[in-house]
Amino acid sequence: RAPNSPQLEWYLQVAARWVPVHSAIGNKLKPLSLHSMWGPGRFDVNDQSTMVQTFLTPTAYDNFYWYTGYMFDTGKLLRGKMHSHNTVFEESYLFSGSPAQLGLGSSKFRPKSKAYEVVPTTQSGFKSNEQLKNYLLREYNNSLQSDNPDKPRLICHSKAGTQLVGGYIYDRRNPSHCGEWEFKKGEQFTVIGFSHKTDLPPGPHMPDRVPKYIPGHVGWWISSELKDSCESKYTYGFYSQDPEITFGHTYGKHQWGGLVNTIAIISNKGMPTAVQFSNIVHTLVIGAGIVFLSVTATLSYLIRRAKKLN
Repeated sequence: RAPNSPQLEWYLQVAARWVPVHSAIGNKLKPLSLHSMWGPGRFDVNDQSTMVQTFLTPTAYDNFYWYTGYMFDTGKLLRGKMHSHNTVFEESYLFSGSPAQLGLGSSKFRPKSKAYEVVPTTQSGFKSNEQLKNYLLREYNNSLQSDNPDKPRLICHSKAGTQLVGGYIYDRRNPSHCGEWEFKKGEQFTVIGFSHKTDLPPGPHMPDRVPKYIPGHVGWWISSELKDSCESKYTYGFYSQDPEITFGHTYGKHQWGGLVNTIAIISNKGMPTAVQFSNIVHTLVIGAGIVFLSVTATLSYLIRRAKKLN
């Protein structure tokens, strides 16, 4: 909104109904669970927007952003909701399958440095997002025709719900469309999101220029019935281009998955790649070894000195 705009007043109505678990109605109910798939994001203590795993989306050229991981449990998809609020966001796909099955196995499709960086579309050898999407869907269709029994599958698709009002682009609900999906624990998935270049200012709060970057994120919220679960589970996972690098509730109850993961994100200023995570762990091990040897040597020296004094 424009600076000094008047206050808005709105109302939110919430309705809820409680029934006993052991009742005619309750016995028919099944627990509903929610898992949030988050892509790799930045972390900067001085930037509030990074607290929700945002990445920087360039406004000067077409680009894409992707991540992959393994399903956290076994269950049935009830609803898939695409989450993104970014005025240059274009569309996103959620596939069951690996990046290689979609033609993304080459290094030219990976970020140059950080997992949370977007990939310029021209880096992959395509002039526009439209050309890249055609290639992606063609490779997907080729994988469907292969003899591999573990074929990929397009699960969900979402397009931007932005709207042009008064010369500015505004976010609206992103329509999402999903097919039926009975996923298995450990099943690989891949998410890809596309963003386009723009020459429009982001809103009346910044009417005179187009910023170099706009913070964004591309995530999928998976509502499901989990197999053999007697309770609702609310989990999240932070994923990257390396499926073995997953932080969050997927592998534990601690934020980001534990102390080592937290150190990795802080030191890397965001989600690390597999190589970066390995280097950070090695550094921690070497550092711990140096501290241990230093403490051991110091204690040994003090003990010898104490014996001489006696």
